[in-house]
Amino acid sequence: MPPEEDYYYDTESNLWLNNNRNFSSFLLNNYFKIDYESIDDFEIIYRFQNEVHNLLYRFINGRFPENYWTGKVSINLSALKKIVLTLQKRISGNPLLFKGQIATVPEMYFYPVKIVAGILSEAYILLESLIPINQTSIIVNDVKSLENWRLNSIPEDHNYLKPVFRLSEFIKNFRHLINSFFIHGSVATHEYIKNYSDLDTLVIIKSETVKNFEAILELREYIIKTNICLFQIDSLMHHGIMCFSEIDTRFYPETYFPLLIFDYSICIYSNSDSMIFYPRDVRKDTYAMLAQFYEYFSNQHFKYNYNTNAFYSKNYLQNLLILPCLYYQAMNQRYIYKKDSFEEVSKTFSSEAWLPISEASWIRLLYKNKPLLSFFFNLMLNKVVSYKLLLSLEKKLKKDLTCFQNFQGNNFKKSGFELVQKMILNLVEHV
Repeated sequence: MPPEEDYYYDTESNLWLNNNRNFSSFLLNNYFKIDYESIDDFEIIYRFQNEVHNLLYRFINGRFPENYWTGKVSINLSALKKIVLTLQKRISGNPLLFKGQIATVPEMYFYPVKIVAGILSEAYILLESLIPINQTSIIVNDVKSLENWRLNSIPEDHNYLKPVFRLSEFIKNFRHLINSFFIHGSVATHEYIKNYSDLDTLVIIKSETVKNFEAILELREYIIKTNICLFQIDSLMHHGIMCFSEIDTRFYPETYFPLLIFDYSICIYSNSDSMIFYPRDVRKDTYAMLAQFYEYFSNQHFKYNYNTNAFYSKNYLQNLLILPCLYYQAMNQRYIYKKDSFEEVSKTFSSEAWLPISEASWIRLLYKNKPLLSFFFNLMLNKVVSYKLLLSLEKKLKKDLTCFQNFQGNNFKKSGFELVQKMILNLVEHV
């Protein structure tokens, strides 16, 4: 759709940005146009850690486009290379910065998986050498067990929850590569909605694994197979298995996984009774996460029409419903459980601005309260039936069908974009 007069197109970031100068510079400086030469050494290390973590997560989950005939994946390593080259100029006396292939690997569209695994292992060895000593620690223990969770689960749902129990069997094959494995989210707290809720998981990977390219490749095979359990709970699952390494816990950004979520998690496997985390500053990380979501919603509004099938539509709903949590974290530099963020953040916005969250929440509850309507909603997402067919249903469904129509239209995407924009404008005024 054509942009409004209040926006301009930035060619370097490929985004439509608000004409408010403070708004645009906030986004560009925190996410889209980072000047590595002007930021301090700590932030360079933060950026390096985040790039490596993102590469690990996407690689072991099989999230890069892959040519299975050649065993190559499509990946952009330019940001990682730029950071390493900056580190070489900044930090003297660390020979690891000048070894290996991270800074010298040629630009290619497809990289063999072995090369990517090798870059990852070199990156984690380098990261371990760069991490500063942090004296502040947080101990996490007493995470609920799977057996405890099983005892509290609803007996008639045991068949539906079989993939959760099956995780234990999958994990036995790669225990030697990991520190621990958890489930979290609505399935862990028994607040799931059948046929809607996804299975949220987390694996903490051993230091020895991420520093060995062969171990990374072995883990990747097992993690991709384990994703089957997630798809069995939610066939539209889009995020895979969250992860970080033991090395990350020594310089830990809670943006990877807020530690308070362990209070609501279930431990499937752990090689110790407790875990120690040494938190680092994440102020810029929380800003960058919100900026990243601005990119997503901006593209939805101005460029793309992703709501053409169930997978992309479900992804859009999930991204909307995580926004309050991300906004709260960026504004307060404190973490909040996702379920609690709605009430806290909704006070800040008008009912009109909050409408996309209200409608997304309504669609989620629809699956629990009106399974027949949720069935039709899935059909709509897949463009199998038309809105006119739904209008032939009883008049008492009219309110629900109106929400369906709103979701399918451009106004829903526009209101989602406007909400994240308001959030960032508030944040700019706050900081």
